[in-house]
Amino acid sequence: MFLEQIQIHWVWFALLAMIFLGMAPVLAKAGLKYTGEASAAGLVLTVLSFFAWSGYMTTSATVSLMGLGFQNYLRLIVGGIIMGAAILCFTMALGQMDVHEAVPFQKLVLVFTLLYGIIIEKSGFAVIVLIGMALIVAGVVLLSIECSNKSGLLMALLFIILATMVQILDKLFPTTVDAGMVYPIRITIACVLCWIVVIFSKGSKEWKRITLYSALLCLLSGCSYCLSTIAYARALQAGEPTVVGPLYNCSVMVAIMCAVLFLKEKISRRGLIGLVFIIISIFLL
Repeated sequence: MFLEQIQIHWVWFALLAMIFLGMAPVLAKAGLKYTGEASAAGLVLTVLSFFAWSGYMTTSATVSLMGLGFQNYLRLIVGGIIMGAAILCFTMALGQMDVHEAVPFQKLVLVFTLLYGIIIEKSGFAVIVLIGMALIVAGVVLLSIECSNKSGLLMALLFIILATMVQILDKLFPTTVDAGMVYPIRITIACVLCWIVVIFSKGSKEWKRITLYSALLCLLSGCSYCLSTIAYARALQAGEPTVVGPLYNCSVMVAIMCAVLFLKEKISRRGLIGLVFIIISIFLL
């Protein structure tokens, strides 16, 4: 990948990762104006699947899906289906809500995962972690409180639950498959799930709604996600994780700024306070 060949300081890679990740939902939102949610999710996941397998094959001499064992197959398939459902729910929420209302819900997955560890696994916690979690919740509420689309809010909540389930299932039922192969397999299953929904939804006519312009925007969104991952990995190779991680998660700020600038979304003063809360929580956690 070209980003791996550029000799620049790791901070710039971290900033690139933040910018690309923030741009991805904005591009997807723009594409959703001209196509259905399942189609948009399928296009994005097609790009992610291609890059995921390309990245795996460049670091692994062989790719074999045989002999993984029934339990591994089951865990990978279930995880892929849940991941696909989560991505589809988020795409539906993004299609029915503004970017500044939908994107912050992604941060609640961290809150739910931490709550699971604290309540179920009895893991230790610090007061600063609780403060960070409270700030994320408050920030999301302030950013989305003016949203009147109940269906979009429901999809966002379903996304949180499903995305958290993926995290929890990985802890409860870890696979013995090569770690580098897990993500490509799951993202491919998620991609197939979305295209199945496209084929069988709305009288099998949703695919006809895909325009060249919408497809290009959705494919660019997928590329933006992939470039973000590559830049993030590059930053972690030489950088400080305590700096790279928070910068990467500040992508929510980039997404909202791009939505305001390019999609002409309007964010209230209350929403700005919520965004500040989320940014503070990122550095606390």
